[in-house]
Amino acid sequence: MPAVCELPGVRFEYPENWALEDIAPGPLAQATVMAPGTGMWQLCQHPADADAEALFDEAIATLRKEYREIEVLPAVESIDDRELDGYDVNFFYLDLVVAVWLRAIRTPQGLYMIMCQAEDRELQQVGPVFRAMIASLLRSLPG
Repeated sequence: MPAVCELPGVRFEYPENWALEDIAPGPLAQATVMAPGTGMWQLCQHPADADAEALFDEAIATLRKEYREIEVLPAVESIDDRELDGYDVNFFYLDLVVAVWLRAIRTPQGLYMIMCQAEDRELQQVGPVFRAMIASLLRSLPG
């Protein structure tokens, strides 16, 4: 049975053996869920009129500052018949390749930014879990 995180106006399911951390249930919801390995799933709500590209640029600039050489590719993904725009980012950390998915979902209530991150080999296992978490989030948001 999955665990559930409920915040004002939004909810999502996550594996019960993952740890819910850094939860901020205010008017602009925020939550981070950590997998047992290197995986991390983060949700941040912004005002409905927020500029998604500016937020993507800020996230990518932060990653670029920390890791210097990163690969950034535009991404469009369809989950439960909803299209999510964003970026796929890859960088080296120590001897590992780290993959990051940045995705945005806009609703009348807000702009929801999702960041999924895992070591590249682990992403094969946690990637479907990340997508299932996004799908559960989408079910709680107006279409």
